[in-house]
Amino acid sequence: MDSSKDEENIINYEKSKEYWQKVDATNSGMLGNLTYVSLSDIQGSSNFLKQIFKLKPAPGKERSLDCGSGIGRVTKNLLIHEFKKVDLLEQDERFCEKAREALSNTDQLGEIFNIGLQDFTENIPTWDVVWCQWCLLYLEDNDLVQFLIKISKCLNRNGVIIIKENFTKSDEVIYDQEDASVTRTLHSFKEIVKKSNLRIIKEMKQNNFPKELFPVYMFALRPNK
Repeated sequence: MDSSKDEENIINYEKSKEYWQKVDATNSGMLGNLTYVSLSDIQGSSNFLKQIFKLKPAPGKERSLDCGSGIGRVTKNLLIHEFKKVDLLEQDERFCEKAREALSNTDQLGEIFNIGLQDFTENIPTWDVVWCQWCLLYLEDNDLVQFLIKISKCLNRNGVIIIKENFTKSDEVIYDQEDASVTRTLHSFKEIVKKSNLRIIKEMKQNNFPKELFPVYMFALRPNK
């Protein structure tokens, strides 16, 4: 870990890609061998999503996008139970194939986009909910702003972007040179949200995670009018 603020020297898309190419295409691989958090994670996400569907106006339940979907853990355990179709966005080809295999028996699987978040180019209103979990930490701040701007244009009427991410326990941004990622502060994240012309409409901290891990928060975002 490195608290240096030289983001350009740490965030490296090719290095991140190479790191994940060495990771097993399993739940254990997706969770950094912390599979014991999976149940609490899904329960927390489910509770948050239920609150989002109580909003007025609420997002629809036709189609969602799972960003940084890995092998489809969140899609399989959560999103296909709430939406008629779920599309996946994942840059690792092995993970895409594993997700396609794991979800082959469901009618809810939509398209699988085998690209990185930084290369996302869609701009047509398509999704009611865009789910981004433990993936935005691999984007530079400027690229994250651009991604959020682009993805917000893909929301259907009353759609929301849901972000679930690690945050630091202090006011220091922390960089991880091993996987070329950044753990942001809540303040720096909220500044990025503002720059993306989005507003936070719901916020919740994940409960029942080990105290030694980074705090995890969930946010629901909508474009500013």
